[in-house]
Amino acid sequence: MGYVNPYTSLYDHQSLISGDSENEQFAMSVSMNKEGNRIAVVSPNGRNQYTGYYSLLELKCFEYSNNQWSQLGSTQSN
Repeated sequence: MGYVNPYTSLYDHQSLISGDSENEQFAMSVSMNKEGNRIAVVSPNGRNQYTGYYSLLELKCFEYSNNQWSQLGSTQSN
C-alpha cells in the first residue's frame, strides 16, 4: 500500500494519506498546487468501486483544511 505524507509545516506529523488497497500502488505520481493546500494523486492500479476490477489509472484529489487532508469529489478512474 502506498502513502503520501505532505508536511504542512516542520512540526506536522499527522498528514499521512494512504491508499485503499495493497495492489493499487497509491501515489506513483503526486502533484501539489503552489499554495500547498491541494494534492492530486495518481495510482496506476486503482480498484474501480463500481465494478470491483482494477482499472488502468485512478486519480484522487485532496485539500488541506482545518488541519486535515480531505478528498475532493469522487475518485476518477478510466
